[in-house]
Amino acid sequence: MSRAPGAAVGGPEAGTAPDPRSLRDDPPPERSRDRRTVMAAVILAVILLGALLAPLISTHVVHHGPNDQYVATATDEFGLPKGPSAEFWFGADQLGRDVFVRALYGVRTSLIVATIATIIAMSIAIVAGVVAGFLGGGVDSLISRVTDVALALPSTLLILGLVTACSGPEGCAGGLIRPGMALVAIALGLFNWMIAARVLRARTLSLREQDFVQASRIQGLSRIQVVRKDILPNLIGQIVALVTIAFPLAVLGEASLSFLGIGVPATTPSLGSMLENANRYITVAWWLMFFPGLVLFGLTISVNILGEAVRRHVDPTGTDGFLGA
Repeated sequence: MSRAPGAAVGGPEAGTAPDPRSLRDDPPPERSRDRRTVMAAVILAVILLGALLAPLISTHVVHHGPNDQYVATATDEFGLPKGPSAEFWFGADQLGRDVFVRALYGVRTSLIVATIATIIAMSIAIVAGVVAGFLGGGVDSLISRVTDVALALPSTLLILGLVTACSGPEGCAGGLIRPGMALVAIALGLFNWMIAARVLRARTLSLREQDFVQASRIQGLSRIQVVRKDILPNLIGQIVALVTIAFPLAVLGEASLSFLGIGVPATTPSLGSMLENANRYITVAWWLMFFPGLVLFGLTISVNILGEAVRRHVDPTGTDGFLGA
């Protein structure tokens, strides 16, 4: 068949100029994740810096203490709190206290409680998971059954019961455990290690059958030496991932207990107690709920995003994943 001069080969669409938009590559997932990580790092840095410098900001910048009450200037003639202004950046609460300053101190409370709780939970999980997975046999069965029983228990109710029982003036254990941040942290840590222990046990079971672990055993290394040399370094990815899950959960746990009125003492600023107070004024004072909630959300989500970035750096292949079984 003859073809007219200048006709495009392959049909009428073959000679059509491609759409310039189709030549532009979509941003790679790595670039999108990097932007998200940087944003999370900035948000977390701002929150942490504000919390660390809370005493200086309170004293030298806004000149308001976390428990100072300015009823005359921060509430109106009806006794309702006033909103954000040049003097009260996040507004004031029903007692005339500066919401901005209390939010900064509330972050400090959340960080302290969450750090202690995470250390307790992860310490128990690492010991239980590694011992069960590495030794196996009867030890593994015993630890696994204890973990299963602990998982079956209503941890939330147990935490509530422990904190409530020890909230009296005499505390618990003959006065050894007294009401405060330490009590909340211990309660959260003691009842939130089970999932992490199962994850680490599963990964340890896989690692102990690897050739490099068998080689260390053949060389005559003790069990403790094998765990320190071969097992624990290969659990870092899982441990980091679990920490980044446990830490924000501990932050939310502390906020939840304070929201229920059984967390840290009333004189200690807490994001949870601020949200509980805001619940009664939500229709007339939106800032009481908005700003503490925004800070709590920014803290938890930024830690999660940064934790995922750290895990990808530690385990770039991503073959282990979070569960790592």
